[in-house]
Amino acid sequence: MSKNALEQVRDTVVRLEETADGLSETIADHITHGLKIVVLTEKVVSLEMSLAKVVAQIEELKSTTYFFKEQMESFSDELTLFKRAIRTNGSATDNMRFKVPEPKPFDDTRNAKELENFLWDMEQIKSYNHQMYLSGDVKLWWRTRVDDDLSAGRVPITT
Repeated sequence: MSKNALEQVRDTVVRLEETADGLSETIADHITHGLKIVVLTEKVVSLEMSLAKVVAQIEELKSTTYFFKEQMESFSDELTLFKRAIRTNGSATDNMRFKVPEPKPFDDTRNAKELENFLWDMEQIKSYNHQMYLSGDVKLWWRTRVDDDLSAGRVPITT
């Protein structure tokens, strides 16, 4: 072999070694990038799962919001009805006055029953009881009943 041919072989070997070194660097880069791609793919899958959970929560919030919106509309309708009822009934009751019966004047008769009823009416005015509407023998019976209940220690009838 000639010297020239030997140099050509050496040059070819050197180029092959350089090419092999470049290929190993390229392969190492591809492996590094491949691992990065795997990690990125896992992160994308994780993000997709998280996104699916968030979307489900948003849908749940939408349905809850819709439920509360319906409740608010229902309450608003009821409030409107209550306001109308108060306006209607309130104006009617504002004009009504409750009339407290006044006792009959004592006309100087010498009747013990009339005097007792007059004095009892005066006592009832202080506490304003429904007994004021009773008259005559019914009033006498009721007074006797109340006095008997009090003296016997029974609970008085208040209605």
